[in-house]
Amino acid sequence: MQCADVLLQFLEVATHTVLFCRQVYPVEVFEERRKYGAPVWISRHPALRDYVSRTVLSLRDWMSQGLIERFNIILKDDEGFVWERFVLQIASDGAGPTSQCPPELESALRAFLLKLRVCDAQLAPTPCTTFAIVVDSASEAVTETRDWLRAEAPDVPDYVDVDGGDSEDAPPMHRRVVPLKSSAPYAIPGLRLQLWVEQAEHPPAVPAP
Repeated sequence: MQCADVLLQFLEVATHTVLFCRQVYPVEVFEERRKYGAPVWISRHPALRDYVSRTVLSLRDWMSQGLIERFNIILKDDEGFVWERFVLQIASDGAGPTSQCPPELESALRAFLLKLRVCDAQLAPTPCTTFAIVVDSASEAVTETRDWLRAEAPDVPDYVDVDGGDSEDAPPMHRRVVPLKSSAPYAIPGLRLQLWVEQAEHPPAVPAP
């Protein structure tokens, strides 16, 4: 199996795990499974599973070409305020995702999933009720004026830009960066992975009428 396919499987499982751990959806709609020997949580809701699966699979060409730099899981509240971003940075030497999967990769991804399972211990509670998936591409893949891929479904909210604001007029947000996991240099031949969370410290102030 190619590295690209293994990474896409990991992104799908990681998305479900984040939604469970941050309680974006009721815990009752998830079931426990195992991936790479690690316990994970996968949604049993057909629409949610289909959305996550289709979105991740749509990235295969970019992943195979080594053009994905960051995979973002963005968590928002009912008002659309972005409380958290889970960011997986993928650094490739240009051949990693297109090559056959080295045995070190699955072992490394297992460690990332185990860290995601306990991320609540490092993060404050948030009122997140919706999510979006946003992908930052390498410059070679940019054909428009923005370097993200929009991923949406009728029952899932639209993207938000990855610079922190929902509009150009939005005030700057104070965000806390929480490192979760990174792979050691040369631990995975051809790849370097890093995972962190950007968490808002408070919602924006509402201007007086």
